[in-house]
Amino acid sequence: MNFVTREIRQSNSLTDAEKEKLFGWGVDIFGADDLNLRWRPKDVHFLMDLDGQTVSHVGVLKHEISVGGQLVTVGGVGGVVTLPAFQKNGYARELMLHAAEFLKQWQVDAGLLFCLRRRVPYYESQGWQVIYGPVMVEQPSGGIVSPLEVMVLPLSKASWPDGEVQLNSFPW
Repeated sequence: MNFVTREIRQSNSLTDAEKEKLFGWGVDIFGADDLNLRWRPKDVHFLMDLDGQTVSHVGVLKHEISVGGQLVTVGGVGGVVTLPAFQKNGYARELMLHAAEFLKQWQVDAGLLFCLRRRVPYYESQGWQVIYGPVMVEQPSGGIVSPLEVMVLPLSKASWPDGEVQLNSFPW
């Protein structure tokens, strides 16, 4: 029998070696390089290790945004990646569920992520919902409408408010 030890590990930072392994395995692995966006780093990282080898990652941060003039605390989710040899095994999905539970402990109103349109069904299958109104994000040149899809995962009893979203930050 071939036993695999499987562990979800939490870290406040990634080593250069972890960054290279997780994000340096291909060209434009998130498909967004041509957008030339500046990204905000995550505060907490969840890593899936198999037999001590890191194979998947999800990063989170806590941030207050404005939606239709109302302040909303969100848990930003980003850097969702699994090494190619380990994809299609549910590791990122498991980390996303773990991250959602963690965000509940942070007592945020919702999770919020940015993704390409082709990734929307993947996140919808996990309960995330597309925000259809404009989402303004910061960039070095000033505020712009997000060129990516923006999705929320409601975590509090309150429904997602209507209105324009002001991120007041770089996207994550």
